[in-house]
Formats: sequence, structure tokens, C-alpha cells
Amino acid sequence: MRARTHPGVLETQRALLSLWHDSSGKVSLASYFDRLRIRFPGDVKFALGPHVDVGSIERWEEGEYHKCFRRILEGGSAWREHDPYDAAPRVNARQDLYNALYAISRTPDHAIARQFSVFDLPPVARLDVAILNGPGREDAPRSSHAQARHGNWMLRPFFRARSPASASLRWEDRNALDLDGTAAAATHPHLRLEKTMVSMPRVEPGDQMIHAVEGYHGGTEDSSVMCIPAVPLTLINAHYLRDQRKNFLAGLPAPDFPGGKGESTFVGRATSADLYPDGRRAVGFEKHEHIGEEDSLLAEADRILAA
Repeated sequence: MRARTHPGVLETQRALLSLWHDSSGKVSLASYFDRLRIRFPGDVKFALGPHVDVGSIERWEEGEYHKCFRRILEGGSAWREHDPYDAAPRVNARQDLYNALYAISRTPDHAIARQFSVFDLPPVARLDVAILNGPGREDAPRSSHAQARHGNWMLRPFFRARSPASASLRWEDRNALDLDGTAAAATHPHLRLEKTMVSMPRVEPGDQMIHAVEGYHGGTEDSSVMCIPAVPLTLINAHYLRDQRKNFLAGLPAPDFPGGKGESTFVGRATSADLYPDGRRAVGFEKHEHIGEEDSLLAEADRILAA
């Protein structure tokens, strides 16, 4: 909790979220309790390949979520007008329609609107506090060019490469939509993921990074990562923040994680007294300062949090 509410972490989150813009004026800052992961040397099992968080086939199905990629799906050169940092369409999007385990928005009551968070381009809304990592260890392969990659993700299921290993754009139309899920080397060899994903340099305790995971942890010490996503304050997130606060006080897991006792029986677990003053508002323990254009959003969020 001290890490999640630290002024430096909050300032970094604000900086990342500022890369987004929102024409609706309904986005501010909140804090989502993500996970803490410890990976031991020699581990080869916990290797998450390149993938995209925050929903799956909902991008093609759900009405509001679909709007995020409207320009791409118009066809032709319209994809060049796609704005990957426009937050407005995501504010009310249902990013999980199938109650998926560990989904960021599992149900209407336990939903969190997190900005586009991926493992193969810099996700401008996910921060991780990394402990003793570096090349060849548990670290952060990454690539960029968000606009082109969004176009590839959204249109790729409609086409088939004539030669899978070729980078040629001479593709043929599929007779049926094929959502193969993961951008694996076997299905996307032309992306050369083993070459285009590059390692972050060594980092030290408390450093923050935007991350993905190497297949083999070749370091000599365990690699600990605390995930601290930066999420916007929206009305959907205000409902989640209220439920997250209730679970935190009871020592239970966050609402969109699997159930169980969590830390409810632990002695000396974190309480609201452990929060930095600047972070109390981000986790739902203080009212917002109502300033200017965000007044209506913040007032409604405070009403939800007081319920």
C-alpha cells in the first residue's frame, strides 16, 4: 500500500495518463490493486508471451469497445486516422463479456476500465515496480508503433498470409473469421517476435518499468514485480473503487480476483493508516477536490464512493 500510494508513483501515473486525451472530459486518476509476483531463478513455466490485456474478442463484439477501433474497421486507409490514445470510447466499454478469470472487468458490479495494456507495445497505463532485473533475467521485452499494431491486431483475423513466413502484404481473405488468440511465433512468424522484442537494462529496487516477461529467468536471485496499473477515474471505476476499498479493509482479494480469505486472517496486515496522504484519494479514502470542468464527474464519483 505504501508503494501504491507513494507520491512518486502517483506522479508517474499522472504523466502516463496525460499521454491520453479524452473528448468527453470524464477521466481522472484512480488506483487499481493489481498483483505481486515473485519468480525464482531457473523458472521456465511463468513465461507470458506477447499478448494484449483488457478483453479479447470483445473488441469486435461489444458496442462501445468496438468504437475504439472504428477507423481501423472502416477499411482502406482509414486506419491511419486511428487514435490509439483517445480514452473517450473506453470509458463505458464492457471489456469482458464472458466472466473470464483475472479479467479486468469481470462483471458489471466488479468492473475496472483500464487503458490499453499490452505485452508487445508500451502500455501507457501500467506501471510495475521491478526488483533486480536485467537482460536475460525476468525483464521487459517491448516494441512500439501503436497505431500500426492496433491495425494489425484488428484486421489480421480477416486475412491469411499466402506464405506464413513471408512479410509480404499479398494476403488472401478468410472465408470465416479466425480469432487465433495469441500472436505466437508459429502463427505470426513474419513478426519475428524473438528479434523485435528487446530487453530492458538492469533495474534496481523501486524502479518502475513497463513490462513483459522473458521465457527463461536466468538470474541468480528471485525476480519480484509489483504491478501498479495507472487507471483513470471514471464512473465505472468509481463503483469498482468502492468495492475494492471494502475488500481491502476486510483483508480480502480485490473484487475481480478469485475469492478466498486473502489476508483477512493475517496479523499486522496493511490498513488505511499505512497510506501516504496523497494516495488516500486515489484508493477511495478521501473526497475529490472539485475543480473546473471535472466537477460533475468528481461529484458523482464521490456520491458512488460514499454509498
